Amino acid sequence: MQRFGLGRELLDRRPSEVSGGELQRFAILRALLLDPVFLFADEATSRLDPVSQKDVFAILIEAVRERSLGLLTVTHETALAETVAHRILKLG
Repeated sequence: MQRFGLGRELLDRRPSEVSGGELQRFAILRALLLDPVFLFADEATSRLDPVSQKDVFAILIEAVRERSLGLLTVTHETALAETVAHRILKLG
């Protein structure tokens, strides 16, 4: 949790007391704890500020490298895709 910038007190808070960004980071953390071989991330960091978004993608990219994890990211942010992706497919 610390790596995602989440304090343990988050677990004691009510859902209405948790921000959208905290929920997104926690959801990614939960998914990674399952030790997946493939992760589909649809707008996974859309509620995060640019600094937090960069940090979360650094963690995801590290997991890709360490675990041989497949990662498919869906985003409307072209700059983000160009920064983190090996291949980009534009639709529409």
